[in-house]
Amino acid sequence: METLEQNKSEERFRKVLELAPDGIVVIDQEKKMQIVNVQTEKMFGYTREEMIGKEVEMLMPNRFRQVHPAHERKFITVQKPGPMGVGKDLFGQRKDGSVFPIEVSLVPLHVGDEKEGISVLASIRDVTERKEIEEKLRKTNKELSQKTEELIKQSAKLEDLNKELKTFSYTVSHDLKNPLSVIKYTSDKIYKNYNTLFSENDRKLYDAMLNQTAFMNTLITDLLQYALVGYNTEETTEVDLNKTVNEIIKKYEMLASVDFKITNPLPVVIFAETQISQVFDNLIGNAVKYMDKPNARIELGSEDRGDLWKFFVKDNGGGIEEKYLDKIFQPFKKAHTRKDIQSTGIGLSIIKKIIENAGGTVGLETEIGKGSTFYFTIRKKLM
Repeated sequence: METLEQNKSEERFRKVLELAPDGIVVIDQEKKMQIVNVQTEKMFGYTREEMIGKEVEMLMPNRFRQVHPAHERKFITVQKPGPMGVGKDLFGQRKDGSVFPIEVSLVPLHVGDEKEGISVLASIRDVTERKEIEEKLRKTNKELSQKTEELIKQSAKLEDLNKELKTFSYTVSHDLKNPLSVIKYTSDKIYKNYNTLFSENDRKLYDAMLNQTAFMNTLITDLLQYALVGYNTEETTEVDLNKTVNEIIKKYEMLASVDFKITNPLPVVIFAETQISQVFDNLIGNAVKYMDKPNARIELGSEDRGDLWKFFVKDNGGGIEEKYLDKIFQPFKKAHTRKDIQSTGIGLSIIKKIIENAGGTVGLETEIGKGSTFYFTIRKKLM
């Protein structure tokens, strides 16, 4: 009866081994394999018959065969289950000679005499896929680390360039504007002392000189504004556009007879306050400057577009000819040939640069004789 029960127990044991997801090998005191399961056959490419009675080292690369016995003796001595080769990479070798990473757990089995009847059950897991994923993650982390270092270096370089550009810009501004100031001061002195001697032609020349000096001063200012847009260090903040736009409108109401209308309450946005004010000021200023009708009307409003705000400035002026539309937002491009209006042609390009740097878009709809609508979008949450 005892033998029958023992046989049934061994049979159940073998069935459990066959169902195991890992390779299972039972090794005796002579390091020979006594039991292997089907997963071991699949993993190493040997048949059961080729492995039974052979030393377990046949499943290991040559370079590990001198290390393995020490681990095996350790587990037999302490008689406690646990992983083999903690902190080390272990490898198995298939019948075809290919090597692959494995994890091995050893469990001592007590059979018969307490000291002499000890075998070792080895649970072997193929970790090739996991190791490949770990290697990919390691490479990805290394690449990310390198790119982060590069970005930090580039950021430092950009910061230095930003400082240099600002220094250069202010220097150029001073060096270019200073001669203009001298010209204006000198011309004013000449006019004050000798204007009674001016002929009609002299006065025209004097007025032309003042106009061109003022235009040159404006051009320098606009150029510097355009150059510095991408290097703005102003912090973004909550900007109440109702307040900002109304202040701009009040300024232009004193300069021109225009009927302004805000079609709906404007939102509070997150933006650099000086820049968003400049955008509206340029658009409103252009609408006023190029207005050619006595019943001038300018409308402003906004639309909620989900993640975006869309704003528009609409006038009932003369509109813009189609030939100018594809270049109107480029620097120095003007949408008119009127000689009575001085323009640097930079205002709209400044708007475009400010908005696009913040992740938005700009556009224009126009109809000759009926007016134009300039619009732009900005993100509710800046990038």
